[in-house]
Amino acid sequence: MTPLPISNVKSSNNDLSIKVNQLLKTDTLIDFDVNSAVIKADKPIATSEYAKMRVATYRFYRHVKLIDGIYIYQGKGGYKAINLSEHLFSAFTNNLNEINKAVSNAHAKGEKIELPEVTDEYLNSLLK
Repeated sequence: MTPLPISNVKSSNNDLSIKVNQLLKTDTLIDFDVNSAVIKADKPIATSEYAKMRVATYRFYRHVKLIDGIYIYQGKGGYKAINLSEHLFSAFTNNLNEINKAVSNAHAKGEKIELPEVTDEYLNSLLK
């Protein structure tokens, strides 16, 4: 759940903050190609795209709770309720399921893995 590296953003933190706040105020539908973002992770990211990534992560994870050692999405209304595209919401959900599966598999092997809580501090860090 670590935010993307700020060093890959093409502009200043102030520009990023402005873009993030614009997205939050307008509650704009967010959509971006997750696979493309991962492939290009070592290349500079446009500020507007980076802001979308952070706000999308915020919108999704503010509804995620750690319950009995696994992450559970507790939002109502799915992707429409948080203004994410259906495929972006699916990508977040699939990632959450993969994390939970990895933890479950580790526990089955006798390994102890503790996932961190989704805290207000983490969520607020996405908006800076």
